Amino acid sequence: MNSLSILKPTILHIGPFGAWFLGEFNENKAHSHYAIQIAIPFGKRFTVETEGEVFTESVLIPPATIHKLTSEGPQLTILLSPTTSHGHYWKAHLKDSPSPPPEGELKTLKAVIERYYHDEIDKKECISSINRIIESWNCRCEGYVHGGDSRIEDALNYLEGQSYRSVPIGEVAQHVHLSASRFQHLFTEQTWQTYRRALLWMKIVAAAPLFGKLSLTEIAHEVGFSDSAHLSRTFTDTFGFSPRQIQSFNGGRGL
Repeated sequence: MNSLSILKPTILHIGPFGAWFLGEFNENKAHSHYAIQIAIPFGKRFTVETEGEVFTESVLIPPATIHKLTSEGPQLTILLSPTTSHGHYWKAHLKDSPSPPPEGELKTLKAVIERYYHDEIDKKECISSINRIIESWNCRCEGYVHGGDSRIEDALNYLEGQSYRSVPIGEVAQHVHLSASRFQHLFTEQTWQTYRRALLWMKIVAAAPLFGKLSLTEIAHEVGFSDSAHLSRTFTDTFGFSPRQIQSFNGGRGL
């Protein structure tokens, strides 16, 4: 990879499946999130630090794992919601702690990134190609929580239509005919995360298209955060970057 390729702008894309980030991580803080994470290096000095282990090659990270990623060269990080079919596709490869992903699953993806950094394809084609590959990671099961409780899938479908507000746990529990305590236990068992963390993730996804169009305060109110400080804390806890840092990756435009 020649030196000019390192100067390519950072790309951040957030969609219904989750998010991906192509570029350098120089100021990432230790964080954890609801998503399954795949991190792939394409340059020098790449490390992923977890509690007790350090990785210097591609790594697959389970949800709710505290980690910090540092890369002085290009790398691709993919975050997949575990309740999407894309997340289910990768669930079969997950271990209890971070581990190397199967290389066969990443071959086509790596080829696209290499072409981009060697100026064989432009940014637009790179983005569309990465998204097509992620879309191909589809378990094609009948339900997102396959093999699990259909009431949790009903709850997730209900929440997707309510991303503009903070839905009380009692409301969604009542929707699926469960007590709040039983729903919380079942939700965590089926989705690997608490109801609160899953709800915050959905709000982040809903907020992403509004960057560059509204102020942080307006975005916070639009998607149900209490204020811009709550929005900022949630973004930093989830990505290890503040909303302003994340927005700067795309030159101040929406994500």
